[in-house]
Amino acid sequence: MDDSCSRKRAASNRTICWIGRWWSGRCRAKARSSFESRSRESRRCDTAVVVQDLLRRAERSVLVAGYAFYQGKEVFADLGRRMEELPDLRVRLFLNVARRSADIGSDREIVSGFVQKFKALNWPEGCRLPEFYYDCRSLKSAGAPVALHAKCIVVDRHEVFVSSANFTEAAQHRNFEVGVLVRSGTLARQAVEFFDSLMADRMCMRAL
Repeated sequence: MDDSCSRKRAASNRTICWIGRWWSGRCRAKARSSFESRSRESRRCDTAVVVQDLLRRAERSVLVAGYAFYQGKEVFADLGRRMEELPDLRVRLFLNVARRSADIGSDREIVSGFVQKFKALNWPEGCRLPEFYYDCRSLKSAGAPVALHAKCIVVDRHEVFVSSANFTEAAQHRNFEVGVLVRSGTLARQAVEFFDSLMADRMCMRAL
């Protein structure tokens, strides 16, 4: 293969990747491109800025996986508005639904109760609902060491944000968190296909 072909293939495989550290209002994150030798200082921001910017730009699909959700009405306000603006925007939320030691209900009852509570406490009022999914294994027995612990967002099968931050006010605005934002159709597609495979294998089920 000649040099020109090698250069073209290398260019087509380039992935822009920003690695930064964010916390409420004080961090000046270093943004670095995987194929640019120079780095540049980004605006002052927290995790919520990155998340909200991603959700506002969604056009076709959003996949969110999270472990803990608290005060989600604020966290998902932009996503709820975007869903109202774009009726065809498909949004899937993968949630950790665990059986606590005091839970004696059936799996269906626990999942239904979790979703109803999530809708009441963590989803913007008046906005259409996303699709909810959960890891079936976490309901098998109380105290089971299985949890859906991933925290990521995939937008339009083009961008992936993977972070240590949960979807809580503290994690989004106050905690010291580390995240990676990648713009790559290949990686985004692989992330979506991973969750699709969990459903195909019936490890994750749809709750609503």
